[in-house]
Amino acid sequence: MEITESNMGIISNCPLCGEHSLHLMKDSSETQQCISCGYATSSNLKASDEEKIVAGLSEDMKKWYKVEMNNLWLPSFITLPVGMVFPLADEDEGGESMKWGFAPMVEIPEDERENFPIEGKEGEFHKQKYDTDKAKIFDSFLLALNELNEFSKYLESIRGK
Repeated sequence: MEITESNMGIISNCPLCGEHSLHLMKDSSETQQCISCGYATSSNLKASDEEKIVAGLSEDMKKWYKVEMNNLWLPSFITLPVGMVFPLADEDEGGESMKWGFAPMVEIPEDERENFPIEGKEGEFHKQKYDTDKAKIFDSFLLALNELNEFSKYLESIRGK
């Protein structure tokens, strides 16, 4: 197993996909994120706690989580101010397999904002949302990440930054 250092932490081979794209970040918990397959784990996701952790997952996440190296690995959700990369069920295969979506952040029209209340703030409404209804769908996490990157570049170009 090859291990290298980068400004993003230690990079190693992913135990799930085998690619040299597993980033290890040491913060309050040790987080591992593979930018190739899109799975992540942390020191808080121990296999010994599998029953308790899995009970709190959505039905799709229950189908997709994996156990490797004494940890539970979950598909990543990346939420940024410009958009979101997320796992979703492949409807063409009966929802059993996973695809990756990219949903851009969009403005909510004023006449629709009342449908998006801010929890705990009476009379206040969200002004933006991730447009998951028009998400672009990809077979791989890496392609969805690339779409996020290209969309970010596009926004920078039209904003003049």
